[in-house]
Amino acid sequence: MPVLERKDVESLKKVALEISPEALPIVEAKAPWSEESKAILIQSGSSCAAKWFNKWGVSAEYSDELCLAGALTAIGAGHLAVKSELQKIAAELKAEREKQKLEPPKPV
Repeated sequence: MPVLERKDVESLKKVALEISPEALPIVEAKAPWSEESKAILIQSGSSCAAKWFNKWGVSAEYSDELCLAGALTAIGAGHLAVKSELQKIAAELKAEREKQKLEPPKPV
């Protein structure tokens, strides 16, 4: 759940920055999920998931395996998100360096 929340907030921050830097504090203050909402998602999420998995023929005896798979998926998604951001920064830096190389020398 923290990965989903972070991705949600980060996407709103990007939109805010495209609008105006003054919009960023609004997102930072209001976009994070409330503790109550997260508690409800945790409480009802597992029972809802159990019902869905039972409908799909997955027994409750595999709940530990499903939790492990969920955690590993969240870790992997977080890793990919960070890697994507790093690649974006690296590409921007490379483009900036190339641009500086192509600019003619400034007259003295």
